[in-house]
Amino acid sequence: MQIFGINKAFVIAIIFFGLFPELHSFECEKHEWVLSGIRSQGGGWIWFLGDAVDDKSDRAYSMAEGQALDRLVSECGAIHKEVKFHERCDFPDKDKKIHAYARASIKDSQCSEMKYSEKREKITNEKLTQLYLEYKKALKKQYSYKGCNQNEFNSCHEISKLIWDKDNENAVQISDYGCSNKNYQSCFLLSWNFFSKKDDSYKRYVELGCDLSSAGKCYSYGKVELEKGNGDFAKYFFDYACALRDGEACTLAGELETKDINKKISLFYSGCELSNIGACKKGLEISTENNNEQMKSKFLNTGCDDGHIDEFCKKLNKKESGQRFINDKSDNSIQMLRL
Repeated sequence: MQIFGINKAFVIAIIFFGLFPELHSFECEKHEWVLSGIRSQGGGWIWFLGDAVDDKSDRAYSMAEGQALDRLVSECGAIHKEVKFHERCDFPDKDKKIHAYARASIKDSQCSEMKYSEKREKITNEKLTQLYLEYKKALKKQYSYKGCNQNEFNSCHEISKLIWDKDNENAVQISDYGCSNKNYQSCFLLSWNFFSKKDDSYKRYVELGCDLSSAGKCYSYGKVELEKGNGDFAKYFFDYACALRDGEACTLAGELETKDINKKISLFYSGCELSNIGACKKGLEISTENNNEQMKSKFLNTGCDDGHIDEFCKKLNKKESGQRFINDKSDNSIQMLRL
């Protein structure tokens, strides 16, 4: 039915949400794009979510959009001229403040273009870049009085830990600010925040923290989480530290891998190639149990090349091996074996 040329259902919807705006706002939290996490990807697109709370709607949206752009810049390097905000929504929080969400979209190819282009300035979105810079300026002003500023980004992490339980929302924002300013500890703290909420975005922050620090620190954080009983969380630290060529991390990642036997063997072999004798032994054992002759041979030859006669060379009927430095964290020793 049409009313003065306008669809009746459309008119009813306008009247309904006009009379009961809180019902429309409540739906904001349930939107699929809001629940998809701070970073999502599909069909050649990457989306970055931002959210913020303020007394004023326009300020809440500006900060939410700024946060989304900050996350985009951390991955893509700058803001492409084709970046758009297609999704926005808000709702009143428990303190009657405006909680706004906004999601920026960019094509995967455009993100790569911004990373590697030598003519970046010609394809930059100047308007959104200005919004991003204003957001960074506002954050700096907001947190500098607490000591979380350009000279003391380490304090962002300390402040976040102090207020984590009492004011988690603010603690997460401070950690996000610290992480975006290359404080790896803030990135690791953020990773736990998202892991605990079953949000796969935690992986992104593990990677950022590990890249900003070192394979050793990545491994160490994994060990701490493992000792706390957070095996699934610790495993991603070990996986990434293994990719950064930490042999002991590869070994622990292999031990914690329970779903994919081929991946388990592959992780052990990565550790074995990095001269971790424990990884060689465990990989050989599992390859033998699973009748994987190809990997069994690789473990034997790699272990033998590292100078381990009894465990590997003799099984290959080799009396000699190469000379190589072996770093075995299990006994904290570095030794050279020559046969």
